[in-house]
Amino acid sequence: MHKTNIGRSLKGGTHKDAQYSFGKEFYEHLYWNQGLSLQAIADRLNCNMSTACYYLKRYQIPRRQAFEAQRRKPTAPELRLKALIERHDLPYRYVGNGAVWFEGYNPDFINIDGAKGIIELFGDYWHTTKIKKWRETEGGRIYHFAKFGFKTLVIWENELGDEEAVVKKIKKFTKRAGVL
Repeated sequence: MHKTNIGRSLKGGTHKDAQYSFGKEFYEHLYWNQGLSLQAIADRLNCNMSTACYYLKRYQIPRRQAFEAQRRKPTAPELRLKALIERHDLPYRYVGNGAVWFEGYNPDFINIDGAKGIIELFGDYWHTTKIKKWRETEGGRIYHFAKFGFKTLVIWENELGDEEAVVKKIKKFTKRAGVL
């Protein structure tokens, strides 16, 4: 299939790009919610990458940092929490691999039963000794995800030692978030 070079038509003053003008929400969904790369968006629309980039700029959609664009493997504590969630059939899925993004933030777990609930797992070392910015704190994360209508539960790595308490905490949060 031939890919259209929209750049030439824009320089010429014509707007033959209507076939790619789906609106800001469309591009935000592909780029941030689905986590697609510019190349993947271009492939989906059968256009070139510069066209996809043009629309992100046109709609003032912020670009991801390089580390955000890469899928990552779960940490050992995330694997422990993931196993706990699966064992107790709790309605959350691990998305900390980069599957879901909210303006530069990738939550660890997201509710899969329709409620807007997020679980963030904070590592004891990283979040107590290395964090310098407010946005990386519990309050910062809760505030950020609330902008998108999500309630956020923060679980600390040291809490994972008491599985019963963690399950109880998640169930209480899930009920508050409107699922159970």
